[in-house]
Amino acid sequence: MLNLKNSLLIGASVTAFAVVAAPALAQNAENETVVVTGTRVQGMTAADSAAPITVLGSDSLTRGAGSSDLRQALGQTVPSFNVEAVGGDLANLTLSAALRGLSPNATLVMVNGKRRHGTGNLHVLGGAFGGSAAPDISLIPTAAIDHIEVLMDGAAAQYGTDAIAGVVNIMLKKKSSGGKVEFTSGQNYSNEGQTYDIAFNMGMPLFDKGFVNVTMDKKFHNFTQNGGPDNRLIDANGNTVAEGSIGVGGTPGNPTNVANAAGVVPCTGGVCIPLAQRQAIPGYPRTNHISGDAAFQLTTAMVNTGYDISDNVQLYGFGSYGHRFAKANENDRLPTQVIASPGSSQPCSATNRQGYNTATLANGITPVCAIGVDTGKGAGVLPLGNNGLNSNGVIISSGQAGTLYTPGELVFAPKGFNPQEVLKEDDYQYNAGVKFNLAGWDVDANMGYGKDIDNIYTWNSGNRSLFIDTHQSPTNFYDGTFTASEFVGTIDATHPFNIGMASPLTVAVGLEAREDSYSIRQGDFASSYKEGSQSFPGFAATDAGIHSRKNYAGYIDLALAPIPELQLDVAGRFEHYTDFGDAKIGKITARYDITPEFAVRGTLSTGFRAPTLAEEFYSATNVTPTAATVQLPANSAAAKVLGIQNLKPENSTQYSVGIVAHPLADLSVTVDAYSIALGNRIVLTSTINNVGGAINSPLVTDAILAHGNVLDPTVVQSGVTSFINGINTLTQGVDLTVNYPTDFGDYGLVDWTLAGNYTQTSVSSIAPVPAVLLASTPNATFFSFSGLFGITHRAPQEKINLAANWSLDKFGVTLRETYYGPVHGFGTPNGGAPFYTENQAAVGITDLEARYDVTDQLQFAIGGNNIFGIRPNTAPFVTTTPNPNTGAAQLVNTGSNIDRNYIGSAYNPNGGYYYGRITYNF
Repeated sequence: MLNLKNSLLIGASVTAFAVVAAPALAQNAENETVVVTGTRVQGMTAADSAAPITVLGSDSLTRGAGSSDLRQALGQTVPSFNVEAVGGDLANLTLSAALRGLSPNATLVMVNGKRRHGTGNLHVLGGAFGGSAAPDISLIPTAAIDHIEVLMDGAAAQYGTDAIAGVVNIMLKKKSSGGKVEFTSGQNYSNEGQTYDIAFNMGMPLFDKGFVNVTMDKKFHNFTQNGGPDNRLIDANGNTVAEGSIGVGGTPGNPTNVANAAGVVPCTGGVCIPLAQRQAIPGYPRTNHISGDAAFQLTTAMVNTGYDISDNVQLYGFGSYGHRFAKANENDRLPTQVIASPGSSQPCSATNRQGYNTATLANGITPVCAIGVDTGKGAGVLPLGNNGLNSNGVIISSGQAGTLYTPGELVFAPKGFNPQEVLKEDDYQYNAGVKFNLAGWDVDANMGYGKDIDNIYTWNSGNRSLFIDTHQSPTNFYDGTFTASEFVGTIDATHPFNIGMASPLTVAVGLEAREDSYSIRQGDFASSYKEGSQSFPGFAATDAGIHSRKNYAGYIDLALAPIPELQLDVAGRFEHYTDFGDAKIGKITARYDITPEFAVRGTLSTGFRAPTLAEEFYSATNVTPTAATVQLPANSAAAKVLGIQNLKPENSTQYSVGIVAHPLADLSVTVDAYSIALGNRIVLTSTINNVGGAINSPLVTDAILAHGNVLDPTVVQSGVTSFINGINTLTQGVDLTVNYPTDFGDYGLVDWTLAGNYTQTSVSSIAPVPAVLLASTPNATFFSFSGLFGITHRAPQEKINLAANWSLDKFGVTLRETYYGPVHGFGTPNGGAPFYTENQAAVGITDLEARYDVTDQLQFAIGGNNIFGIRPNTAPFVTTTPNPNTGAAQLVNTGSNIDRNYIGSAYNPNGGYYYGRITYNF
């Protein structure tokens, strides 16, 4: 197995071979690109910058990628850019990414140097990507991009909040002629995950002094299935049950209700489901589909335009639109999951027979009657009855008005059901501005507005509580809508002053005004009634709300070279937020060229990150007749009941030191070490109460009631979660890049790239539990044992990318080897101690692509990602913590009690993927 030491040795050997095998060529063109990120000095190149900047041309984003998804492309080419492989719940519909092991919220995303708005779909689950509401760069079509500048340095003093880890600045194409059409198609080795993408880009002149560049992209991706066999249908030796039935009592590795010698199925405690019906489900015995990619259709469009009114005045504008329709499979449910309970047969009201009698649907419930056979219920509403099945195997009604039917009737008989969480998203942003020169000052005035609207649904599901109480339940639910928007107005001015030094003193000043808003809209009644729709309850009236804030900022940035060998850059920034107050931060950057071939550089800075409105105000409710779990908004009166205070901004102190070397004319080497101390880090608590060991705490119950929730007298277990300023962390690491082109004459040209990142995050301190909460629940804690471990160890500490891009006449080949260090986690079969280690070993993932230029305009390409089909480990069984009822072995991961899914992985768990691409340039 590969390890970090061996990978570095391999990379060094390959680089050394490249150096001696061929003469030096011209320096890599991307290093000579003039950059606008991390500096206000005009004409600065990436190679000469005092800050560590990686420039990626448009070809770098597509060669060997197999996908036009920008998030994946950056993850394959920038080692410190970690991409979320698989998300949970709604996070699987909009995956995220982050720089240098910090939260995705700590990376500022810009387009053409202007701030990009964030997503409305907050990543609620904990871990390294928890709390993310960062911009979704998958909504930006790669065909629209000229190049990307990735600043791997703290830049909050220059650009404001979000830039603690760095900046991703996406520069759009400005071509006024030509374009391309590109079609890509592929699928996984398992014949899943079918992907189709067609992209179109065209540049046009705007009269005689301007341009319009237009891009459109349409993408489709199908589900993947990474789960193993249903553990309720296999024995401890992994053999599939051959006969019998499965009922409520099935447990992993211990199938129940298998027919005895007399052919009798000993079902007790519930309704038995014939195994033959389960065997009819596609993919049997792999009937659980939660472990895999979501399916989606994504349509995006982008426009970039500019027009020179005169030599000193330019108008510009750009905008984007994206629409996503995505579905994620959730855990498989047996038909007994939604069932009428004994004693639920009640007299039926003769009124309001066509819908819910919402006025009386409470503890003293008045159920609604069914009329006719499978009619009169409206779209997606299941009728009553237990006398027959419709064509989908769902019980239908054949009863009469005025009565309810026999307890035990099923909604999803005989096969059960597989709920899906569904997203219908609309996203747009537009910016317009003017650049002009006034008295020697280069001025840029810009206004931008962005908005993300996420309509959330649960399909192919049911509300168990509603069915028990009324013998009716929809199968499709509208859960609610997230909306996030941002308005930004900026004015920047830059002027070089000659003061008799090696270079002019560049003075940059700027002002910014921004207004953010975030809202949650309530879902339909059935989605949140009591325990809500299976797999994802809807958002209730107590969760809904509209929130906004404003902030105002000003900065000054001074850059000069006192002597030819020394660059200095000093920046300071002041910001005022209407919800938490002021922030003052600064930064100093320096570079000293000891020789033309060798330089040292470093940065010392302070920074901050304002909590997103989603972190401050997100709320979710799951209340059943016996239990209640509520995510409280951090900035709410209900949170104050527990002593939780309003969120404060994160603050950072960081420094970096590095070298830039050009030992040969075409060989470039950069090494940058960094340390980021992050205070008041915003994280999601574990469930308060469950973590403390208490079944019920009066104070937790009081907080839920203060939130506006109504609890049945039968509730015996309650818990809450919330975002808090919970920990201080220290992140330390090293970035390495090596670039070298070699010319093998008649055998072609090879561009070699070695890039690596090492990052380690540790928790320095944990926020104390408020005294008022400890007084109510003495054992209360904010974080479980595994919760903090997910923040520090769920991303690999080492990631190394070695790539070779070979070209000869009309042929081209890209070979990339990506090394991922080990990933660790902890699981528990019963929700508490003891915990068991879940390990993913270090692994090397190989990508390969071959290209052929049929003509100057037409190119064919075929390739594969993860060509050796490597997959991560699955969750193990443990015998030391047997099932208390059966004595059988249990899975180490409580979330895997239905199938042995893959545990956390830094790379996509789908295995090998192959694709083809056709490009026509015009």
